[in-house]
Amino acid sequence: MSTNSESYDAVDSLPNSQLDNIKNLLHLFNGILYATVASIPIFFKWLFHLFLPPPLKNISGQLALITGSSAGIGRAIAMRLAREGCHIAIVNRNLKMGQKVAEEIRAQYKVKAIAFEADVSKCEDVKRLKREVEESLGNVDILVNNAGLLSLENSLLEGNDEDYQRVVDVNLTSYFWTTRAFLPGMMERKKGHIVSVSSLITKISVFGTIAYTTTKYGNIGFMEALNEDLKFFGYSDCIKTTTVLPTLVGTQRKHSQMVEAISKIPVSNVYAIAKDIVYGMQRNRRIFSVPQSAGLVGIFSWFPDDACFLGKLKLMDKSKLDEFMKIRAKK
Repeated sequence: MSTNSESYDAVDSLPNSQLDNIKNLLHLFNGILYATVASIPIFFKWLFHLFLPPPLKNISGQLALITGSSAGIGRAIAMRLAREGCHIAIVNRNLKMGQKVAEEIRAQYKVKAIAFEADVSKCEDVKRLKREVEESLGNVDILVNNAGLLSLENSLLEGNDEDYQRVVDVNLTSYFWTTRAFLPGMMERKKGHIVSVSSLITKISVFGTIAYTTTKYGNIGFMEALNEDLKFFGYSDCIKTTTVLPTLVGTQRKHSQMVEAISKIPVSNVYAIAKDIVYGMQRNRRIFSVPQSAGLVGIFSWFPDDACFLGKLKLMDKSKLDEFMKIRAKK
């Protein structure tokens, strides 16, 4: 693809007649009708599995690589996957913390676990990571894109340019580098699972989180497009994708204090969240909220904007707004 504007070859403008509009509508209606008919057996299959669910996917012996896994949700996911018998590649910028987690996993679950130092926002770091992981542990079967910066302190006009770029690079750009690195091997072996840890914030926007919210919407867009690619090229039966929308969990002290100061909804336990994530992955669920009840916040989007905003205010304790802003302002 050329990025040189001088070589851009624009097409001549074509008139869009009423007949063209009718043809477009007919094509669209035909696609909707076909999708409706194709949904019938899928619906009955879903209904059957609702009462007689198939056994959970066996992932014992598989190698799972989890980015940002020395603490928080990533660490809890690594522990849960190890409990299911997976070998674990811990990936983090802080090697010492990662090694501590790997040691805990080896001692507790008797599986292979090695920590790797990498900044997944950098393409060259991820290429090196791939070589090191394959040399030490073998081929990656499960890729969990979890690394992320939780930026609750910066609205659009706050913070500096570097802060915003860093959030985008870690939370979103890293998906391109890690997936480009490990997906080809999954395609070659016709086996794999790619998991994205997005956020429930994509269902209920919160003030002061523009950078974070934007990247988490980007995570969903990336995974939806990836899923379409896998279907189109014939890999969707052997390579699965899962996008998870977790509620805020109590992993970073400052952020937990901010939420506890103003929200009427308590933060969730990180290990309960990780359990639900791995369970959903073993069910090959494509996109879901955790805890499942948290998905109800999506109902707010059904209402007019002003009504939605007033409804969200009811989830906040406005009497503690000053306390919240003081915590938010701390560096």
